[in-house]
Amino acid sequence: MVKSILVIACTFITSFGFSQETGSAEFLVIQERRRMVGYRNKGLLEASVTLAPSTMLSRKSNNFYLNAFAEYHFDLNVSLRSDNYLHLNALEDSPFINNAIRSYFGVFYHLNHNQFTNLDVTLGVQPGIVIMSKSNYDGLEPLVAIEPSRNIVSPSFALSVGGKFYVWKYFNFFANVSYLNSNMGGLPDGPFNTDEIILSAGLGLQIPTRK
Repeated sequence: MVKSILVIACTFITSFGFSQETGSAEFLVIQERRRMVGYRNKGLLEASVTLAPSTMLSRKSNNFYLNAFAEYHFDLNVSLRSDNYLHLNALEDSPFINNAIRSYFGVFYHLNHNQFTNLDVTLGVQPGIVIMSKSNYDGLEPLVAIEPSRNIVSPSFALSVGGKFYVWKYFNFFANVSYLNSNMGGLPDGPFNTDEIILSAGLGLQIPTRK
């Protein structure tokens, strides 16, 4: 009987000590995580400028844009982002677009809610405007303009999916694919569908604005 009581007492003391150690270890992990600063936090500001190739969906034409974006993180789930695209050139000798500026601003949702991981995946929707002119050349050599190009302002929207890999407190690698919806009207031979799929990727800068 005495042996049984001693065994039960030893088991209880051992279990109590183990649970205390486990609880202390978990508490230390929680405290350490609170002291740590993750890659993504409230108030994170991101920006980058990169070369972005595109393909038009309604015709065989490929363009190059200079893409600049800025993004502000309200929390781990939602951020506001502005994207601007400046048309630089096209692959074709007689391109469809003469010049274009696309500007968008909207909301991005983040699928990864863990601030201590490197990878983040985003989905975004952005309303915007497009200022675009059509190239008016007759295809002869040398190129002869039929009439001066007219800048047309039209509404647009962008749907985006992207990913980021955070490598340091101030830098990340990103890639983003966007569908840009737009039409060019107000022309005698129009309107024209100017939808594009555009890819942007590169090195992003990030600055924490809150402690």
